[in-house]
Amino acid sequence: MANANYKIRMGLVEQLEAVRDAISRLNNSATVVPSDFQAIFHETRNDAQVVEYEIRPFMLIMPERADDTTAEMHIVLRGRIGIDKEHFNQHRQLRTVSFATEVGYFRLKSDGTLQHVFGAHYDLTENEIGHPAFHAQLKHKFEFADVVQKEYTGQTLDPKNLMENLLKTARLPSAQMDVFSLLLQAVADHLMSPEVSTDEDKKVFSGLLGKNKQIQGRAYSIPRLQEESAVVCYRSVHWYPIP
Repeated sequence: MANANYKIRMGLVEQLEAVRDAISRLNNSATVVPSDFQAIFHETRNDAQVVEYEIRPFMLIMPERADDTTAEMHIVLRGRIGIDKEHFNQHRQLRTVSFATEVGYFRLKSDGTLQHVFGAHYDLTENEIGHPAFHAQLKHKFEFADVVQKEYTGQTLDPKNLMENLLKTARLPSAQMDVFSLLLQAVADHLMSPEVSTDEDKKVFSGLLGKNKQIQGRAYSIPRLQEESAVVCYRSVHWYPIP
């Protein structure tokens, strides 16, 4: 089992390495911090069925749009993910058992102002009335400003929370937005564009999509998401448990 744990951990590290490598090929001003991905995984559960990791905060530094020449957007992520160890031993596939993701977006201005412009957490609630299985809730992650500040030790940033007074109780049905799904979204949002992406960029992104598909989502164990009406539809109505 210890060998399986090592292989699972390395599989997750390789997912981050694939994102890092794709980012560097798509935009040389974009980066991932820290570079030691081993250090951000902290094992929190280990038994015969599941190994679970806390994913400690790390950051993407990216342009806000694919055609921008400077990297102002700082995206801080934190989360956890549990992997089905029995399934991995049989099929060598990273199959999700549990996940949660937190993200904070910060725009760093040239005068040192650090604007917190988006924050959310993404979660799984399988059978709780009123909760979509996969959902997002907007919520400020102003505390993540400290992660950005650590990257600029010679400069004192001036953080501004533009996410105050948001409604926090709206649960938005979503895809399974584990940390690796959110990384893919960030690359797509900030580094890809119909107007500026070259054929080589599209090839890089296609390779990243293929790598990301090596992680299987949690819907396999939620019967209502296996029904034919859900499989051919994917409207959010299928995300809710029936009372």
